[in-house]
Amino acid sequence: MRDKNLIKKSLYFHLREWLMEGGFLIGITGETLLEVATKIYSAAYDNWVFEDLITYPVTIYDAGNEVSPSNYTRNFLLGVITFATGYTIQGTITADYTYLIPNLRTMYPDEEEFKYIDLPLLVSGIAGSPMISLKLGGDKRLIHDCQVDIFARHDDEKDELQNLIEDKLRDNPNFEEIDLNQGFPLTGNGEVNSNYTKPIKKHLNVKEVNSMPILVAKPTMKERHRILITFNLFELRYREF
Repeated sequence: MRDKNLIKKSLYFHLREWLMEGGFLIGITGETLLEVATKIYSAAYDNWVFEDLITYPVTIYDAGNEVSPSNYTRNFLLGVITFATGYTIQGTITADYTYLIPNLRTMYPDEEEFKYIDLPLLVSGIAGSPMISLKLGGDKRLIHDCQVDIFARHDDEKDELQNLIEDKLRDNPNFEEIDLNQGFPLTGNGEVNSNYTKPIKKHLNVKEVNSMPILVAKPTMKERHRILITFNLFELRYREF
């Protein structure tokens, strides 16, 4: 994975952590899961918290009895439980879990999907990565022009999300680029990767944090409370001799 993609993915995982710390999550207790296929059950909400399972555990019950985690796997992104082949289901499956409220994306949904997507929606990404010279014949600095586009349900929510993200960026001027080439926090099936250690590849300097409202001529209901946060991540590239 190239550096630009690493930074883009790193921003996604940092946003998850910041939203957790900011309290943008909801705990669900005793929800009856929907059977969508043999031994596969889906919750009403996806985007489950996986970063701190001591504070925010996932607990599954079968006919009111707690099921050992060895008898199922979890897909934290989709909010899905899959029972092991050898496990015999006794009755109604219920769950306790915690999910992040904002819908996080690294790409904008298409027009049709956007009609049905739940808010708040946060779309993060990199608009460009120009290389500039600090001085003639000297070192060069690579700049990543980053952004977080916020679509909120109301102005108070928009302000809360904006203030949280701006404060995190300004309070943490050394942005951690996570080396996801060494592993992801989740496996391909959405389960927690027990071998993941959050390896840091390098730190980048956060500069020029700004926000601007996005105004359109005829906004839809989902575009009425929208703001774009922009910032730069600087890294040093040395001159070749």
